Amino acid sequence: MATLAPSWVPLGFSERLLWVILLTAEGRVTPVVQQVEDLPRLPDPGLLDPLMSVIGQVCGELGEGTAAVLLSRPGGASITPAERTWAQQLSDAAAAADERLWPVHLANHDELVTLSPDDLAPAARGRRLTALDLPAAPVLAVKVLSPTTRRVDVTLKRSRYEAIG
Repeated sequence: MATLAPSWVPLGFSERLLWVILLTAEGRVTPVVQQVEDLPRLPDPGLLDPLMSVIGQVCGELGEGTAAVLLSRPGGASITPAERTWAQQLSDAAAAADERLWPVHLANHDELVTLSPDDLAPAARGRRLTALDLPAAPVLAVKVLSPTTRRVDVTLKRSRYEAIG
């Protein structure tokens, strides 16, 4: 997957914002950049549902275009639980609206990161799995190493897997 890092603004933010950029079906970034201001600490379906509706309408006009979102805020480099919740709920809202959304990006004064599925897992842990989430035992489970979890994956998890055989 191509990186969107050059598409986002320079680092350094004075407020929490949600940025939306649109890409053509060929993956080219369009000149459309939308900011959502006065962002609440946690997402609200009253914001996410209309946002996905607008994204769907505009992406449809682009001929199967896609969207990418960036959560920005002032401050340091660690991903907060609220940001994980935002990313998870943005992804869930896009899936529910059948919209194609790039992985959510997060930026602050120090860095720009792409939130991987591993980064989102803590946001989903509070949810109870149902038969709709996992109707049968998985045939194959794949672990993708992400920079934020690599140390835990290659040391702690590996030793635990080795211990149980």
